[in-house]
Amino acid sequence: MWTLPDPAAALAAWHAAAPGARLVVIEGSWGSANATGLEALRSRARELADRIWPAEPGHHSDYSPQIQAILPYSSGLTPADAVALVQASRWGTARIERLRDVEWAITQGRGVLDDILGTHPRWAVVAGT
Repeated sequence: MWTLPDPAAALAAWHAAAPGARLVVIEGSWGSANATGLEALRSRARELADRIWPAEPGHHSDYSPQIQAILPYSSGLTPADAVALVQASRWGTARIERLRDVEWAITQGRGVLDDILGTHPRWAVVAGT
């Protein structure tokens, strides 16, 4: 949802397309701005490692300032922000589920540094029937 210029409009359109369905939005927490405690430390360490080692081939570069200017959550979407957006929509009550299995799978076979630093937290917002 953080890449959407109007997340509320997208949620409304998705609900209109499937009013009796279940919504599952998979997201992640990127950067250290909203992290706390150990996760903030690990996030800052991942940012430093990203500056030292180049991104994997095929990974997109940062969005341009023009694109970032039209994205209300370009600096990151917290789980609380996502829940609030969904609950303000017609989807109603929402809950967060941390996707630790996805986080674990991402780091497999990548090396000791990734074992130590982990990966960005992944989570899903679930709402609807």
